[in-house]
Amino acid sequence: MNNNSIRVYAVMDDNSIKKLANNRFYNLHRNDKHAAFPEFRNSKVKIAEFIVEIENRKPIRIINEFYNYYSFDDEGRINEDKFRVQLELIMNSIFKEDEISIRGNVIDATAIFLKKRIETQYKWHPDEDMKNRLLEKIFGQ
Repeated sequence: MNNNSIRVYAVMDDNSIKKLANNRFYNLHRNDKHAAFPEFRNSKVKIAEFIVEIENRKPIRIINEFYNYYSFDDEGRINEDKFRVQLELIMNSIFKEDEISIRGNVIDATAIFLKKRIETQYKWHPDEDMKNRLLEKIFGQ
């Protein structure tokens, strides 16, 4: 029987990789005081999240992957103000995705600029070496 599982990793400034407990990481979004990561205080951290298919308790393939920056407050919890801005940008970009329009000589490219801002401020992209190291963590190769 196949199931899906989520794997979450923090990529530190020195390029080391730290596996994060799923429950603890996702409890951050619920403002759970016990879910803080004190080691991430006042920092912006690269987080890699993977949805993986599991067969016989082992990951067999990646279904989806996300590479986002998370800003943490002085207690090691998600900085709510910055996270709210990030979510608003993402929602606005989704709703404006098909709205590129031409009005006379003016092109409304709001969606393009929103996506570019999200890509440059809130997402990161691993190089080949980092991607391979993350895959090794997932598949244990």
